[in-house]
Amino acid sequence: MAYGTIKEVTSDIAEREYGIARTIKTTAVTSCMIIVCPVGTKLLGIHLSIFGETDIFGPADADRVQEILRQHGADLSKVHIFGELDFWGGEIAGYDRLMEVLGHPGTHRQHQRSGTLTITAADLT
Repeated sequence: MAYGTIKEVTSDIAEREYGIARTIKTTAVTSCMIIVCPVGTKLLGIHLSIFGETDIFGPADADRVQEILRQHGADLSKVHIFGELDFWGGEIAGYDRLMEVLGHPGTHRQHQRSGTLTITAADLT
């Protein structure tokens, strides 16, 4: 997959990385999307970029997101999306598949934010 792997980290979550913690902290969000779901008493955050190593985010990458969420028992009924959401849409090859994977979260669970993000459970209410 030329988009690149989505790897687990234990520090600030950069592009194409994910982590599990009580507080999700990211590196700079410019045109990215951050997927956040409760996992037990913690949060799982996935930092997605539009562009990978050589390719744009595609359907197979959305399937990898689904795999990560399932692997960690994420509560998809409470998924929230943070980031520069205006950059994402049907013109991104994997966007529609990602929304399908996430259960088409309503606009009340979509948060337009940029910069370095810090997300806590309070942000999901």
